[in-house]
Amino acid sequence: MVVITSNGEREFPPAFLRRCLRLDLPDPDRDRLLDIVTTHLGGAALPAAEALLEEFLERRAEGELATDQLLNAVFLRTGGVPANQDHVLRAVLRSLGGTS
Repeated sequence: MVVITSNGEREFPPAFLRRCLRLDLPDPDRDRLLDIVTTHLGGAALPAAEALLEEFLERRAEGELATDQLLNAVFLRTGGVPANQDHVLRAVLRSLGGTS
């Protein structure tokens, strides 16, 4: 068995897709994102995650943001990036489309 992931940035040829079982996963909701943060960074990261989560969800609705960007921002915040250094976190939470 081979697992191939795609973020939907390009189309695959029909001949390839006929040979695949496709599974589309929805974007994780708020509760699922908190579970992901806890799993990857531990329960101590939840206060920082709560503070960044609303901004992440708003910006994800406007454009393309990936869950790993939230994890990176929470990691930086819990690792000592001060709250007044939001330009660092904005850089981490930039749109994948390059427009923000």
